Amino acid sequence: MMDFLGILRSFKQFTDKIECDMRHFTDNAQLPDEIDMYNFFDQWGGRAECMMYDYSMTICSIFDYVRFYDDAINIRYHIGKAKYYALRFNGRGVFLVSEKRYNELKGKKG
Repeated sequence: MMDFLGILRSFKQFTDKIECDMRHFTDNAQLPDEIDMYNFFDQWGGRAECMMYDYSMTICSIFDYVRFYDDAINIRYHIGKAKYYALRFNGRGVFLVSEKRYNELKGKKG
């Protein structure tokens, strides 16, 4: 029975990866400059590349993101080829900002 469950889990991961890959053909011109974590995955089909100590993985859902966040040593966010950066806004929580917006905010700060 355990082998069957393992096969089902592997198949689900495989199909999730295919679905995630298919969502990456997004027009970058219409992407938001700021986005919350939930919409990053669910609405925009974002990906988080999580580097662990001994392996890396691509995460395509908020459920997996929450599950593996504490084990990651580095996370890169992107929608298609557009890069996003995680920033903590005072009183508003953590948001992902586009590379353009990140550079604007970095210029204002320092």
